Amino acid sequence: MPIFISILMMRLPNGSMILSNSLYILDAVTGAEIHRVTRPANRTERASDLGYSYHDSYVAVSDSAAYFTTLDGELAAVDIGSGAVLWTVEAENPGVVASGVNLWDGKLYYVDSGSYLRCVDIQTQQTLFSTMVDDRIYAPMHISDGNVFAAGRNSLISCVDASSGEMLWLSYSNDSTTWFSGGSVSVGDILYTGTSDERMLVSYDKATGELLNSYPAKANVYTQPLVRGENVIVAAVNVYSFAKSYVMEFDTESHTALWEAALEDGILSSPALYEGVLYFGSDSGAVYSIELP
Repeated sequence: MPIFISILMMRLPNGSMILSNSLYILDAVTGAEIHRVTRPANRTERASDLGYSYHDSYVAVSDSAAYFTTLDGELAAVDIGSGAVLWTVEAENPGVVASGVNLWDGKLYYVDSGSYLRCVDIQTQQTLFSTMVDDRIYAPMHISDGNVFAAGRNSLISCVDASSGEMLWLSYSNDSTTWFSGGSVSVGDILYTGTSDERMLVSYDKATGELLNSYPAKANVYTQPLVRGENVIVAAVNVYSFAKSYVMEFDTESHTALWEAALEDGILSSPALYEGVLYFGSDSGAVYSIELP
């Protein structure tokens, strides 16, 4: 039976966000709930001092298990078939994990509330390394060529060796002030990531961290870019109204935009590509599709 795994997040009319403390395992065909795992049971939402919550932990899936972090920062493994908690790792720095959980080579990676990139072995549940990245990571991390790329609120982008935890390089956004909000992808030796205030897709040399190019995205890049061959597709949203968005595809060789689509809606989900059609969700609850050339 195909399944869908998610952590519920919803936007309220006043613009605030409520995040459930539950992991949902759903039937992907019918939408029926199969399992719900609630941790911690005594908390139902997390809000910042400003009255809103960030996009918190997403789920990593391997074989028959799902891995996520709770609102208290605990790392948990859940059996997808039974919904039982297989094991947990207590948080050294209790608090929300906004980076989400990444899976690579039998290990789980996430940035805890103390700004440490943590690596946990799935089999032993032992922490293999804990590296300070000095950043609040709200965007999905990217693992490529044995390195972890993490970019966040402090305008930093870090490259850490995924095996040893060694910090290989640190770089900044174009004006050293904007924050990275959209996660990263790579095409060959080049890393692409989205920025918020600059409203750009920016590219870096994966080996050195050198800033290479900037691509205007017209709005805040809050979602992870999508690779299409040698090109990169970006969805950007006006975060002041969430009523105007743009979807664009950039040619990474000529550094130009191939096409652009404007939408009178907010795009807060990463685009997905299937058989030549681009799909993405919106702030209004609608799902849109674009047939690509």
